[in-house]
Amino acid sequence: MTPDPRFIKLPKSFWAFVRLIGQECGYTERGRGEILVPSREKVESRLEKIDISPGSLTRRLLRIETAAKGKDCDYDPRALTTITSNRVPLRTFARRMDGAFPSVVNPIAVWEIKEYYYTTTFGSRVADGVYETLLDGMEIEELATAEDINVLHYLMIDAHYTWWECGKSYLCRIVDMLHMGYVDEVLVGREIFSRLPSLVNSWVKNSPPIPK
Repeated sequence: MTPDPRFIKLPKSFWAFVRLIGQECGYTERGRGEILVPSREKVESRLEKIDISPGSLTRRLLRIETAAKGKDCDYDPRALTTITSNRVPLRTFARRMDGAFPSVVNPIAVWEIKEYYYTTTFGSRVADGVYETLLDGMEIEELATAEDINVLHYLMIDAHYTWWECGKSYLCRIVDMLHMGYVDEVLVGREIFSRLPSLVNSWVKNSPPIPK
């Protein structure tokens, strides 16, 4: 499990809201055992009952995705990336990505996150992760060559011990992929905070307008 970049380093007051919402709305669907995702109306109603203003929560949420300027973004794709033409599929990639903008259907950009925290040994899953990225890059390259459709491909890595102490050889392979064009950019560690907003701004400029 890796953290969702949207919710990293948010103020403690935000998490105070999260706990209150869980307390007041519940955590699971009764009788089904599934995680409950309450509607905005239910959240506001419950907060007002305990004399908490829901307006301040709304203002905090709005600041999370400022760079996207209202565009859709899939932070947890549960489907394979598909490229279509005239509503007919041209390619469906072999693996699920960790994120896609604005959607896994005809995305402008896709990304993978390779973070291996709290490991004391260097296992084969790190090697597998690198080769998965290579496979994705090759599929994206073939799409560009055969169909003249470009999808931006990003890799985000972190965990100093894994990459800089145990896995230098695989770090070199990542640098190779970057220069061979299989990955458009690699974001390392805290670069997601400094670099990602400007990347999102560039994606927004190349995306179609939001329908009114």
